[in-house]
Amino acid sequence: MMFRAGIPVVDVPYVSVGGGIGSFVLVAYLRIAVVSRDRIRVLANIDKPCQTYRYLTRVSPIPEQGRLHSDSSSCPGNICGFPSCVLRGAFSGRRLKCLWIVLTEPIRWRLRGGRLI
Repeated sequence: MMFRAGIPVVDVPYVSVGGGIGSFVLVAYLRIAVVSRDRIRVLANIDKPCQTYRYLTRVSPIPEQGRLHSDSSSCPGNICGFPSCVLRGAFSGRRLKCLWIVLTEPIRWRLRGGRLI
């Protein structure tokens, strides 16, 4: 049916469904493991992995150009996960305020009943 509809069918060993940051990271890991591009496909309704992330920042209180103070899980380009964005920012600019924000975020969140202080 797909062939008759003119939809190309490609058989590859690695397929990721979604196209967001998770697919981006999976493809990056596969490429690091020397898997060639022709063996990887991503099925998605978006053109770039950052599109969903950009949408989420637009509908959140974080401005698009704002900095996220995050732990290692928000470092998809950092395969080993260390140092995290906040550690790199704190040590490179010698600003420990970023580190304090991330470390106290869960506490501050609870103190305000689910609203960040």
